[in-house]
Amino acid sequence: MKNPAPDRPAGAGPVRRPHLAADRVRLVGLVLAAALLTAACGAGTRTPSSQDARLTKAAGVASISLIMPEGLWKETRGYDMDHIKGDKLDGDRGARGLVRVNLTGTQVVTYMKQLDKNSHPGWMSGATGSKQSALRVYGALGAALDTIKAARGAGDPNPEVLIDDTLATPAP
Repeated sequence: MKNPAPDRPAGAGPVRRPHLAADRVRLVGLVLAAALLTAACGAGTRTPSSQDARLTKAAGVASISLIMPEGLWKETRGYDMDHIKGDKLDGDRGARGLVRVNLTGTQVVTYMKQLDKNSHPGWMSGATGSKQSALRVYGALGAALDTIKAARGAGDPNPEVLIDDTLATPAP
């Protein structure tokens, strides 16, 4: 049998390379530290446990009308919804700057994901927009989705979500 390491005597046993073992240990340590840091810091979105059920309900809805201040819609809609414009309302609601935004169920799924990202951000979630505005819409839309039931007939109304907060007493 040929000696694989001519500078070592035959039968000396396997060649030990302690520097490679130490490198492996360091690499495993770094990977574990990175995984723990990511989990501990909440690098992603901190999505509520109810989110999946809400998205499933939203996907089955033909249409949902959102009535909200125009500025709130523009601030929370995100890039995926930028092409959707709100319809200005008539009367008192229109005078207060409210708009009606009609979304399909699949658009609601996209919107809820955007709201979740901005209202429940993690350390590295890449959230954009106002957390407070996203929380307000996420809460109202989520509560409406929680109450949705399967359609009972063709005459069932489309769900409508109203976000129109006012003061309890008029300003002096």
